[in-house]
Amino acid sequence: MKPVPRPTPETQPFWDGTAAGELRIQRCMACARHYFYPRPGCPHCGSADVEWVRVSGRATFCRDAGRCSRLQVGWCGGRV
Repeated sequence: MKPVPRPTPETQPFWDGTAAGELRIQRCMACARHYFYPRPGCPHCGSADVEWVRVSGRATFCRDAGRCSRLQVGWCGGRV
């Protein structure tokens, strides 16, 4: 049997969303970029001004996003 995840203050809004049948991720208010996994600051610009938003779950990802440079990720569609 797999262990059940324990919500933390950083992840509680995500788990509340799953209980409501929603997918919620964080969005930076400073640079307007979405990101996941939950954390207190934006990994893109460093701002602590972040919010939780409901998203559709539909996205376009670059299959090579882990190997793309920042410029290439924008070119190949590696964004939520």
